[in-house]
Formats: sequence, structure tokens, C-alpha cells
Amino acid sequence: MHDFAGSEMSFEDEGAAAKKAGFEGVNFIGSYLRSLIAGHHDTLAWKVE
Repeated sequence: MHDFAGSEMSFEDEGAAAKKAGFEGVNFIGSYLRSLIAGHHDTLAWKVE
């Protein structure tokens, strides 16, 4: 069974994967995702009156 609360990768491996994905490091991914959420405007919903 996989534990989704914890990582089986070491912090160094996570950092290397983050850099390979184009981030400065593993600690920068959350900031990037928050910026996407903050700038997202849902265009699929209609105004409810």
C-alpha cells in the first residue's frame, strides 16, 4: 500500500526531479502552483442570479 502522506524519495532526489522539470528546486513548486490558482478564472461556470 502506498502512503500518500509521505514521500518514498529522498529530499535530494525530489530536488533533482524538480530541477529536471524546470523549477529552481522542490521548495518552489508550491509557490508556482499558488500563482496559477490565484490567476485562474473559471470560464466554464455561468453567473447565478
